[in-house]
Amino acid sequence: MKMKQKNLLASVALFGELYNSDKYMGVPSIIAEFIKGAMASEKKYCLSSFEIVRLLEKVYDFTIPESVIRTILITNLKSVVTVKKNIFHFNDSFVSEFTDIEKEIDVKTNIQNRIFFELVKYVSEKEKRELNKLDEDELFNNFTHFLFDNGVLEKFSNHISAFIIQNESNHEFLNCLNTIREGLVLYQGIKYTADVNDLGKWDTDLLIYLNTEYLFNALGYNGILFKEIFDDFLKLVNEINDSSLRQNKGEKISLRYFSEIQREIDGFFVTAESIKKGHRPLESLRPAMKMIIDSCPTPADIIAKKVSFYHELEAKGIKLQDLELEVNDYMLFNVEDESILDELAKIAKERGRDFDKDSCHQFLKLFTKINYLRSGNSKKPFERIGHIYITESSFAKYLGHNNLVKFNDHDTSFAKDIDFVTSRFWFKLKKGFSEKHTLPKSFDVLTKSRIILSSHINSSITKGYQKLVKDTNDGKLSKDEALARSYALREKPNTPEEITSINVDSTFEFLNNEEYLEEVFREKERKEDLLKEVQSKNMELQAEINRRDALEFEKEQKLKSMQYDQRKEDYINTNFEILRKKNWDDLRFISIIFLLNLFLAISATVLTSTTKLKEWISEFGYMQIIIIVFYALVIVIEILGSKYIFKKERIINGWNWLFVLINRKSYITFKSKSIQHFEDDFIKIEQL
Repeated sequence: MKMKQKNLLASVALFGELYNSDKYMGVPSIIAEFIKGAMASEKKYCLSSFEIVRLLEKVYDFTIPESVIRTILITNLKSVVTVKKNIFHFNDSFVSEFTDIEKEIDVKTNIQNRIFFELVKYVSEKEKRELNKLDEDELFNNFTHFLFDNGVLEKFSNHISAFIIQNESNHEFLNCLNTIREGLVLYQGIKYTADVNDLGKWDTDLLIYLNTEYLFNALGYNGILFKEIFDDFLKLVNEINDSSLRQNKGEKISLRYFSEIQREIDGFFVTAESIKKGHRPLESLRPAMKMIIDSCPTPADIIAKKVSFYHELEAKGIKLQDLELEVNDYMLFNVEDESILDELAKIAKERGRDFDKDSCHQFLKLFTKINYLRSGNSKKPFERIGHIYITESSFAKYLGHNNLVKFNDHDTSFAKDIDFVTSRFWFKLKKGFSEKHTLPKSFDVLTKSRIILSSHINSSITKGYQKLVKDTNDGKLSKDEALARSYALREKPNTPEEITSINVDSTFEFLNNEEYLEEVFREKERKEDLLKEVQSKNMELQAEINRRDALEFEKEQKLKSMQYDQRKEDYINTNFEILRKKNWDDLRFISIIFLLNLFLAISATVLTSTTKLKEWISEFGYMQIIIIVFYALVIVIEILGSKYIFKKERIINGWNWLFVLINRKSYITFKSKSIQHFEDDFIKIEQL
């Protein structure tokens, strides 16, 4: 059986997956399966334990201590292995018993190859060029180091972090990478463990010295995510101590901080107080500083917060380690030397990395204390080292692992980070990665990506502020320009939880473009000019709209006025015509009355004027009776009409109308008053 490709990533991922399956009883049985796989792959059945170690390196890229291999060969593989003169002979039966893991490795490799292909594509887009073979090899190495918690400052670390955050909603993608991360915890645990059968407990004393940022993280000063990571670590510490206390063995893990760290924290609060008083500007957006400034309304509140800070640390079991060394105390254990500093500076320059001599002095002074506490013995494994300084500073970890500082290649470093310690505790306590356990946040590849970008952002923001202050003092920037550019810095997410797939592109651009602030400011000016132009055009457009609206309004008002005048005219004409018709009716009415009375008068005169008519009437013939009845009827009508039928106002109105008609001036006055009356009525009606 021939392995197609050496792939440590795939091997580690499979290791983590097998660890959570029900098929294998712990780490030794899984390593046994990999040993059988390597033997079958290379068709070598008689090897020493040292040769088997090298075989595992060749086939799976695993580096596992020989003592672990020997223990597993003797205990877990005794049914298929015989030992003769320190040579382990595998019988033929192991091949049939061997579960073929080659296919599983191939599956993992294919998935990871697809992810790496997408990563290359992503980096090419960001770099705006095709990557050559050397670039791809370097990218793959950076990607491996990234997943293996080594390579934060490497060339493509920002690209890799941004790529992972960009895919935060791709669960299959994240599961694949997290499986590697989980397998890494097991793999590194095996590498640093002499006896894998001695798992499930922590039985040695260990003093952990925390740096400044971890103290801030412990109390949530640097945001939610960092606090959750520290809480995961503290939970494991408390679990180890609780178990030990139940056995009356005392606490095994102690958390401390040095006086140098206390002085740094005191200075931090003094700076915050000075900023609050307005004596100095806020030149950094470090989350802890921002949190203190925002949560303390007055300088006195900052002093109270510092007191509370130390009380809260004490409540969590984090105490001051008062260790001030005299020269004679640490001469034998001193790791701070000018020749070492010069050599480190030279190495940094050759590798194109920044070298801060002051920071180097500070860290080496702390390492001297660790070395003193270890009595100069750093050859022990991590579990038995006794004292360790943990820090998130990549520079401190680089120094702590450098052979110029720690003296020997196999010495345990003076400095580790919280992720390393958490993973060691997790492995040692046999926690596993099943749903039964809530995994520490630090194991999550997405968390790691956000922390890396956040760290780089805060560093870039600090440098950006320092450059703004310098350029302002040198007269290169006006205060207004500096203020505008500072706003661009403040908009950048500076805690890990703020970095998402939505803003990761702009975050990446900020980190990888030295002219970012210049471009932002130019873009801001361009947008302001464009805004002014748009506003000017909008004003012109609004003026034209207002002009057209005014014309339209005027036109509408004219139309309304015309309609109003027309309605008024129609109302007046209609009502005047009604009045006029009524007046004529009243005139005709009095004319009829007049004629009726005239008829009676004439008739009476005629009837009494001659003797013949009197005699003719007195004969009372048929015709005479009709005339008398008619005349009597007319008289009755006249009498009753004057009393009941004829209305005086009509008679008066009729007479008045007659006088109006015969006098032109009176007619004009009448018409004018009538029109005014009807106009007033119309206005009242319109108002209602």
